[in-house]
Amino acid sequence: MTTLDDIPRIDEAISLGLQRGLVEPGQAQRVRLVARLGTTIDVVEGWTKPVSGMALARDLGISRAAVHKHVTKLRNLGFLVQAVTGNGYRLEAPFADLLVGEAVLPMLLGAPERVDGIAAADAADFGFWPGACGCLREGKFLAGVPYFFEDRAESTNLHLKAGAPRGLSDGALAVTDRQVGGRGRLGRRWVSEPGKDLTFSVLLRPRLLPAQAQLLSLAAAVAVAETLEALPGVQSKQPGAALVAAPEARWGASAAKAGGGAAWPTASGAGPKVMVKWPNDVLLGGGKVCGILLEGSMDSDRLQWAIAGMGLNVNGSPRRALEACGEDCSGRPAPVSLHEYLGKDVPRGWLLARLLERLTVRWNELETGHPTPGCADLMSALRERDALVGSSVIVRSGLRGGDVVASGVAAGIGPEGQLLVREQSGEQKAVFAGEVTLASVS
Repeated sequence: MTTLDDIPRIDEAISLGLQRGLVEPGQAQRVRLVARLGTTIDVVEGWTKPVSGMALARDLGISRAAVHKHVTKLRNLGFLVQAVTGNGYRLEAPFADLLVGEAVLPMLLGAPERVDGIAAADAADFGFWPGACGCLREGKFLAGVPYFFEDRAESTNLHLKAGAPRGLSDGALAVTDRQVGGRGRLGRRWVSEPGKDLTFSVLLRPRLLPAQAQLLSLAAAVAVAETLEALPGVQSKQPGAALVAAPEARWGASAAKAGGGAAWPTASGAGPKVMVKWPNDVLLGGGKVCGILLEGSMDSDRLQWAIAGMGLNVNGSPRRALEACGEDCSGRPAPVSLHEYLGKDVPRGWLLARLLERLTVRWNELETGHPTPGCADLMSALRERDALVGSSVIVRSGLRGGDVVASGVAAGIGPEGQLLVREQSGEQKAVFAGEVTLASVS
């Protein structure tokens, strides 16, 4: 929810967004209205108090009739707003699981700057966040603005691909509660459960060379891992934790197929970890919790635009969903959701806001070429979470993965984000793109 301290930041960010044409005026007023209603709910105690319609109208600079119109729109968007006779309006329940912009933007725009590292007492207080106002004021990239929500969509990537050639601003977000035509790498289907998962895409216009495009998906994977590590109940990856180099020690007997997928490894000696499977998967306790699909347009010397499509298993049962669709997961990590791992639901709107914060930080670093204060540099953060090092792998590309690019033992991540594979001949091969599977699953 929001606090009174968040209101000035939200108002300033909304004003800056309006000036830059990134926020639609009606949505801007509703975001400000939700921010004020959100300050009246006590999530722990479970009570709310009403806010006078007159006070809201005065604070927002609109008429009481306009307040009523916006409240009606909020109800249609899923907010439980009650009119209290003679006292105004109040929220009947939190809105942290809603994915509409009016729910997520107050939590994104109101987040204060943070300059210290991960704080155990506050799951959202990790790394350095320049603040939405700072990004918008300086004309920098801010993931999540403009914000587009569709209750049902063929594909969030397709939504942004339609607008990218027409000048849609970088940072534009498309999110849906029900994606019916999602896909992953090599033409595979991406299955998400309506009302349970997070499925969204962000438009990027980075000043990168075409050969650096893979850094965008690697940065996104690290951002997702860092966000999940800050959740209560997820044991974070400790910097410098030793990895067992021997493949047999890393895989062990648990590497057998599980529900059509493989039980992938975690760092040794400290329990389950959040890991990154090069180039675009995030693993939680050895199971795939997030996949990333990068698409774009480039010429010979410039990356025109890129779209990072992301699917995160939050509150559903992804294995059952994949089995129902007949999707084959052989040789790949078995899917897992945050709910299955934590034993409780995670509010998706709140989680999306935190993800957008972290994505903003990591993607902006690629623009500046410098790590953000309080953060490990991208390559160090990636290597600390490398799920493949020491494992026997096959890297494929082409239609349905028909071409073998490299085969051998994964030897780590190179300086430009390439996967290093030591082949049987002893030669070390650098791979910049491809799909990785286990060389054998027993």
